[in-house]
Amino acid sequence: MIFLRDFRHPVVLAAVILAVFYSGPLAAAELTAHRAIYSLKLGETRSGGKFVKAYGALMMVMEKSCDGWIMAQTLKIELDTVEGTTINQDLRYTSWESFDGGTYRFFSRNRSGRSRDEFKGQATTSKDGGRGEAVFKRPGGKTIPLPEGTLFPIGHLAWLIDRAMAGERQVPRYLFDGADGEGPQQVFTFIGAKVTPGEHGLTALGSLTERPGWSMSMAFFPVDSPRSKPEYEMEVLQLDNGVTPHMVLDYDKFSVILDLQKIEAVPPPPCS
Repeated sequence: MIFLRDFRHPVVLAAVILAVFYSGPLAAAELTAHRAIYSLKLGETRSGGKFVKAYGALMMVMEKSCDGWIMAQTLKIELDTVEGTTINQDLRYTSWESFDGGTYRFFSRNRSGRSRDEFKGQATTSKDGGRGEAVFKRPGGKTIPLPEGTLFPIGHLAWLIDRAMAGERQVPRYLFDGADGEGPQQVFTFIGAKVTPGEHGLTALGSLTERPGWSMSMAFFPVDSPRSKPEYEMEVLQLDNGVTPHMVLDYDKFSVILDLQKIEAVPPPPCS
């Protein structure tokens, strides 16, 4: 799922989307490598909101290498403001995560008008689920400690699916993606009842969406933050193979809706 903290930086979705990687071997969830395209539009707007229209597309690839998972996302957005101006943004993100969930590399770039931000680095966690750290190469000289039990994006996706399969309903976890140069977040996820393909009805795109899943609601907080209100929230339909056909990103003054438009499987690499 993919995760977007705001409209300056992308955060990995797994289909968004999304949202905490497992320290140690990834769990029982069998994730499907795939390539997907999502449409983007403005959802609900609230009093004091800055935007009146949003449109764009997310292109996402989640594929296996011989030693880990590769994620690549390109998000292009046009935002119309209440002042009558248009903000164009181009956000790109790539990452690699080892199959055991202990090593993670990331790179993100955001262009908005004449401004440009880039973040690049590597993060590790201990094999026993202990503390870890993230070291940024761009900007250089920045090291961030990671709390015990911190996960990375694809591991978080697998972990959430495992928790859903086990029948759990409320699951907190620390998540780090590095996409905006900040530290980890604490993610509280509420998992709804399991739904069949016939119940969710999002099967028109083929066999990859003809899977059962769960509605999940996630709230994102900075680690050790005293605030009781999350930075943002996300609602997703998460299928058991890692595909996320529908996402709603809810910010303070507005929400954004992403819907899957096209998806195809990505074959595994020819590893020896």
